Parts: sequence; structure tokens; C-alpha cells
Amino acid sequence: MELKANALVVRLMVIAFFLSWLEHIIERTMSFMGLPTPTSLVIYVSVLMIFYSLTHSGLTLGKKNLLVFLGITFVGAFAVELIKVNTGFLIYTTGMGGKIGGVPFTLPLWFFILAYAAYFTTNLIFPQDGVSPSLGRIAFLSLVDGIVCSSWFTMEDPINVALGNWSWGIPGDYFGSPISIFLIWIATCSCVTFLYRIYERKQQPVSRLKDTPVIAKYLPFFSYTWLAFSASVGSVSLQVPSAAVVGFFASAPFVAMGFYQIYEQEKPAFKARRSINLMHREF
Repeated sequence: MELKANALVVRLMVIAFFLSWLEHIIERTMSFMGLPTPTSLVIYVSVLMIFYSLTHSGLTLGKKNLLVFLGITFVGAFAVELIKVNTGFLIYTTGMGGKIGGVPFTLPLWFFILAYAAYFTTNLIFPQDGVSPSLGRIAFLSLVDGIVCSSWFTMEDPINVALGNWSWGIPGDYFGSPISIFLIWIATCSCVTFLYRIYERKQQPVSRLKDTPVIAKYLPFFSYTWLAFSASVGSVSLQVPSAAVVGFFASAPFVAMGFYQIYEQEKPAFKARRSINLMHREF
């Protein structure tokens, strides 16, 4: 018997997604006006994004797999950030909220949001054939996960440096950030998703969102797309438009391929709805 998602839970998940849009619009508007982003807004949007990401991953992967994915990403992100902070490589300010060992407590959860969105987007672009993937394919998919995740940081890092949310011990050539940080992000996300994909390879999680609206079914991909767009606007508002250009070329290929795959996967449903609408018009 195929399990289906609770309709109310799905609605709440989608509402949380659109409410996060509202926060980003407010935040970017404040940036254009030269106003700082209140910590309360950062916490507010973090709660919304954590909620819809946990909900979607739980309905797609299953509760047990969600806990494994969350555990791996949380531990991996916190460990890497702890090393960066304690070596003086990176310094976080109070703009990111409360900290544990110098690491903002929301950051590992943000990493889960981004890593899951990257994992989902990669799976969307490179659909699975139902056969347990080889180690080579898992390594390839995990590398793509890391690149997808890091494409967003090409814009978000300059934004947060400009906002004063964090600074680098030794400033680099990429709008004040060291180029090596992108390799670290790619490696971190790739290692995290590689471990999860190894765990998942003998399983075939069945999504409970198959019969839900497109926005709910592919929500992590739309989240990645929206975050990339929002970050590009933020880059322009903070006088680093070149970062928006870099971010566009870094994320646009994945966005385009994702929308193409959604169209291909939903084409039968689109055609069926069109046929029904034509029949209703005739009668």
C-alpha cells in the first residue's frame, strides 16, 4: 500500500516556503535602503526553512533516513566550522545569532537545508534508474552535490562579508574571501552526501509526495532556485554585482536542467490535464 502525505502537512510546508520568500524580499529591500538585517529576521527565516526542509525530506526519504542525513550533515558541518573558527581562518560576529564554540548554532542546520536541496537537485537532474548505484556513480553524484551547494555561496559569501556577519582571518581575492573556501565547501558537502548515499544505496526510499502539487513535490529545487535568485539581488544591493554575475553562471545550468527535468517528468500529467480541460470546454 502506497503511503500518501497528510494534506495539511503539505500545505504548511508550502506556506512556510512562501513565507521565507517574504522574509528574503524584506531583507533585500532593507539592503537596498542601507539598513542592517535584524538578527530576529535571520532566526525567523531559519526556522521556516528548517521546517519545510525537514518536512520535505521526511516525506521523501522517510523518518529514519532523514535522521541519518540530518545527523551526518550536522556533525560534518559543525566539525568543519569548528576547525575554521578555532584556527582563526573564519570569525563569526553576533549577526549570526547565538554560538556554540564560536560557531552559530543555526549554521549546521542551514548546511542541512543547503545540502538536502543540493542532493535533491542532483537527483532531479540525474534521475536514478532503480538499480543500486555503483561507488563511481555515488562519487560523481556527491561531487555534483558539492558543486550545486557551493554555487550559492559564490554570492552569499560576499553578501555576508559585506554585512559583517563574518570575516576571514586572511582576506582573499574573491571579494575579500579566500578562493580555498569554495574547495572546502565542495569537499564538505560532497563528503557528507557521499556518506549518506553509501548508506542509502541498498534502499529505495518511496516519496509520499508523488501525488502532490508540483511546488510541493520539487520544493527543495525551487528553494535552491529562489535562494540563488535572492542572493543575486542581494549581491547587487550590497554593491558587489560581479558576485551576482559569477553566481548566475555557477547556478543557472543547474536551474535550467532542473526545470527541464520537471517538465519531462510532469509532461504526461500536463497533457492529461490539458485534455480534460479541452473536454470540459467542448461540453
